[in-house]
Amino acid sequence: IDPNTGNFYVTWRTTTGPMGSEPDVSSLGKFNASGTMLASTTLLGDRSGGAGVYYNGAIYLQERSQDYSILQYTKFDSNLGRVFSRTLSPSNIGNITNGVAYNGNIYVACDGAGSGAADIGAMKVIKFDAGLNELVRSSYSNVASGSHHNNDALAVSEAEFLERIRRF
Repeated sequence: IDPNTGNFYVTWRTTTGPMGSEPDVSSLGKFNASGTMLASTTLLGDRSGGAGVYYNGAIYLQERSQDYSILQYTKFDSNLGRVFSRTLSPSNIGNITNGVAYNGNIYVACDGAGSGAADIGAMKVIKFDAGLNELVRSSYSNVASGSHHNNDALAVSEAEFLERIRRF
């Protein structure tokens, strides 16, 4: 939600096939505070829209395909124009599952399900600047007893922890 205008952003997936088909189109929409759609755009990949972050007038989202031939984190301007995309290796990070903004940076959590990394299955937190330049990447092995999809709280907790420290 844009705190100045009340505009909000929503992602959704739809299918062009018969009822019950897997989604094959992902979209991002901008709505005003009353719920009227102001703009929309089609995202790359059929599993896009996760790990959304709104920061300083920009929207950051994962764009990916089911087969991971597309995996990128993309920055959009407030009118849904594509600003920049950072291509990522699914074999090294798995899937981007969550994102938060803190102190001018974007943090994303990755489930570590990739097959090509030396630390396979290790959850990752990647810190980007607002321009999506990678600043640091941390891996966490044996955090979730073999379950690699529990890292959502990791990125959120890190940002919340940093915010609490800032307040002291």
